[in-house]
Amino acid sequence: IDDIKNIDTDNTKYNLSNLLKLVTSNVKKDIEESNKKIQFITSIDDTLPKELIGDITRLKEVLNKLFKLSIKDTKEGFIEFKVQGLVKGNICRLMISLEDSGKGIETEKLEEMLSKDAKENDLGTARKIINILGGNLIVSSNVGVGTKVNIVLDQEIPVSNKKDLDKYEDSYFDKKNILVLGGSADERKIFMREIDEYNGVME
Repeated sequence: IDDIKNIDTDNTKYNLSNLLKLVTSNVKKDIEESNKKIQFITSIDDTLPKELIGDITRLKEVLNKLFKLSIKDTKEGFIEFKVQGLVKGNICRLMISLEDSGKGIETEKLEEMLSKDAKENDLGTARKIINILGGNLIVSSNVGVGTKVNIVLDQEIPVSNKKDLDKYEDSYFDKKNILVLGGSADERKIFMREIDEYNGVME
């Protein structure tokens, strides 16, 4: 995992819609090939900017890792994928949630997996990558109930003039009431602080 600290990041313009379609398509295929009775539920905000600037390769890598873990740990039930966003200036704050009804992870094991000194594992690696990209990844899990991963990640909007920015920002704040994501009190505080910077958090 020490090598992760030295990974190269490549911020380029990418099509968010295409990325999400590719990721969800792969998930559906993997679920089908697993022969498990898993319902895949998606809820993607249709007002999200079509294009953003960020590291699409690393973001796709993280999402793929998380979905593979969910499919592996879920014998039956559901996997739910939600993507929302808030716009402020030329930044879109992506809020990504991935929840499953899998076997869950014991608290001590989860803390060990996410610790700085943990041996390489997909969950810990995903968190470190998101942190390097400037975002935050928080995991909450209950044994026998399932696991939920929340990601907050800022991405730049490639717009050419202020009118475009105003249009994005007005449309987002007119339509949105953001709910604070579940988890522990400490986790909610972190997300409250993250989202509150963008004006308009309601719990």
